[in-house]
Amino acid sequence: MRVANQKGRLVVATDGEFVDVALASDGRFGPDPQAVYDSWPHFSEWVAGARFGVGEAIAPAELGPPVPRPRQVFAVALNYPEHAAEGGFTPPEYPLVFTKFPTCLAGPGPEVSLPTPCVDFEAELVCVIGRRTEHVAAADAWDHLAGLTVG
Repeated sequence: MRVANQKGRLVVATDGEFVDVALASDGRFGPDPQAVYDSWPHFSEWVAGARFGVGEAIAPAELGPPVPRPRQVFAVALNYPEHAAEGGFTPPEYPLVFTKFPTCLAGPGPEVSLPTPCVDFEAELVCVIGRRTEHVAAADAWDHLAGLTVG
């Protein structure tokens, strides 16, 4: 399943096109892309059994972040040896976790202005957590994810 945020409305991908969730679910799930994460298990079950009609193509400029208003954003520093070595650091024994402002997220289209020419460009794997998660065993971690995106 692939969900997206089209101009502030939750849509789901079907065969390369997108279907409006609020319309396809007859209002069971609202149009707000953020709200679906509060009922992720029910939503993913509905999507698995849904029969979608024909969708429509979406221009990249219409897409926003799939989680437009996250409660929290965490990042992990020096999380692989090659990157740590680039900066002259030794990889830490335990993950160095830090927070970012929720406004750090953007869709694929907007131009991001940089405050300084000195920027560490990176591509990040973003994990979207789909249900309350605390002290989860590594073997069960995938069961708690709503999805992955790129940051």
